[in-house]
Amino acid sequence: MRVFFIDTDSELPFNYANEFGLKLIKMPYILDGVEYYDDAGESSDQKAFFNTLREGKTSKTAALNMQDYIDIFEPHFKNGDEMFYLTFSRTMSGTFNYMDTALKELREKYPNASFRDFDSRSISLGTGIQCYYAGKMFKEGKSFDEIIAFLEDFSKHVAVYFAVDDLGHLKRGGRVSGVAAVVGSVLGIKPILTMTPEAKLDKCGTVKGSKKVISFFMDKLKEEAGDLDSYDVFIMQADVEEKGEALKKAVLEEFPNTNVHVLMVGPVIGSHCGPGTLGIIYHKK
Repeated sequence: MRVFFIDTDSELPFNYANEFGLKLIKMPYILDGVEYYDDAGESSDQKAFFNTLREGKTSKTAALNMQDYIDIFEPHFKNGDEMFYLTFSRTMSGTFNYMDTALKELREKYPNASFRDFDSRSISLGTGIQCYYAGKMFKEGKSFDEIIAFLEDFSKHVAVYFAVDDLGHLKRGGRVSGVAAVVGSVLGIKPILTMTPEAKLDKCGTVKGSKKVISFFMDKLKEEAGDLDSYDVFIMQADVEEKGEALKKAVLEEFPNTNVHVLMVGPVIGSHCGPGTLGIIYHKK
């Protein structure tokens, strides 16, 4: 049996994963001192999560430990399954150190098992768009060799841009200084963040006001997008559905034949970006 793992940090909704036959690894977060697991919207109330953040409660992420990974993978090692895991960026979490330790133990115990993984070098829907197209190939019966060959090229063509509504969440994650967070919040300044080729987050621009965020995204899309007849555009929104729909409308006005997905940010990514975040992900030249 073949098993294709993804995790909920990819932000691919559970119904998409189910459609393609992908196995979701649920990543943990701690909200107001209580640990939960992100299930990609299957049963969790994502809007309620963002409401708790607006009420002043805090959420932080946690890593799966070595035993967690053993519990997830060992039944498939024991069964002799052919396994593949499309991960979010290894540079953004220490959880993969625990995974590697678990895999070393499992490979020694089951030397004939086949397990491969691929680093998407992104996070959130920057990984999710890769899971989406790799998942389609998996459903079509493509081999893992074919899927990996596709990802080696496609991952270099993924554009990710997003703007946060409240810099305070990025401050807690160490992405901006306390002074910058205060000044930005007072002035309504919104940093535009992107993924670098080194698989790290970096600021690529600054705008003032939500309307200019959408203008910034559209300028980038028109400048960079490639082959939108073949590849969909993905929009991420952290409980700001009206902004997500406004961005979708702008995309369709410019590219009427493009398929656009507007998807809700989950609690793990939401712990870092906070409510109000808006982003766009697409295939670039």
